[in-house]
Amino acid sequence: MAVAAFERQAKLIPEGKWGYYNLACAYGRNKQIDPAFQWLTKAVDNGWDDPDHLGSDGDIEALRADARFAPLVDKAAANRERV
Repeated sequence: MAVAAFERQAKLIPEGKWGYYNLACAYGRNKQIDPAFQWLTKAVDNGWDDPDHLGSDGDIEALRADARFAPLVDKAAANRERV
C-alpha cells in the first residue's frame, strides 16, 4: 500500500525528491534492496541533500552495508554544499 501511494507521489511531482526517497524507504523496509537503491539514487539525483538522515533513517538500514550506499551519501553531501 505504501509503495503505491509513494509511486503516485513520484508521478505527480517527478522533479521532487520526497516521492523517490519515500519509495526507497518503503522498499528498504521490505528488504527489497535493488528497488530501494533505484529510488534512493533518483532521490539523490533530484537533489536529496541530507546525508545525516541517510545515516540514521531506520527504513533504509538494510542498504547501509551495500557498497552502493556510501557514494549516495557523498552525493547527498555535495548536494547540500550547493544549496
